[in-house]
Amino acid sequence: MEMILNILSYVLDHIIAIIALCLTIFSLYMQFFHRPRRLRAITLPPYLKDNKTRFGICNASKETVYITGLYVEYSIPWYHGSTKGYPVSDVQGASVINPGSIVEFSYKAKSPPKEFMKDVPEIINSDGVPEKKVNIKVSIQFAFPDGKIYSNWFTSGSYMVSENSISESVRGVNLNLLKGPLPILDKKLEDIDSSLVEIN
Repeated sequence: MEMILNILSYVLDHIIAIIALCLTIFSLYMQFFHRPRRLRAITLPPYLKDNKTRFGICNASKETVYITGLYVEYSIPWYHGSTKGYPVSDVQGASVINPGSIVEFSYKAKSPPKEFMKDVPEIINSDGVPEKKVNIKVSIQFAFPDGKIYSNWFTSGSYMVSENSISESVRGVNLNLLKGPLPILDKKLEDIDSSLVEIN
């Protein structure tokens, strides 16, 4: 009986030692090699002096993120579930987001051209005034150092035009850009280096 207990104790000690070793290896891996990717878009407070809408891209990853494309547009529903857009001008930002940093992007919404607005249906607002409303859509394409490229989009606000006034509403955004992104390509980052220019 004593021999059996000694054998069980020996086996148990080895199992505990193996588990401790595995936990140590796992801890070292998580500390030095595991690089979870976290990328969020958030709304930033506006500066009243320039009347620009701002949002930030937060890189909580342990690796650099490259913004390879950014497009802001007025967007309205179109045929067969598609949308029709018109670009918003004066988009500013940067092409590189370092680990643990936030980069600010901004745009200045102006009244879309009448040619575009004529396709927007009128609605009656809460004051009983007819107005036309278009959403402002931000599309973003981003890449990681391993060459994986993704795109995602979000609605940053709305632009309203009535007979007597023009106004813009900003939507509070706190979006995980890596939740449901659309993979674009699987190629080496060196192939797209030429497109990594500062956004003005």
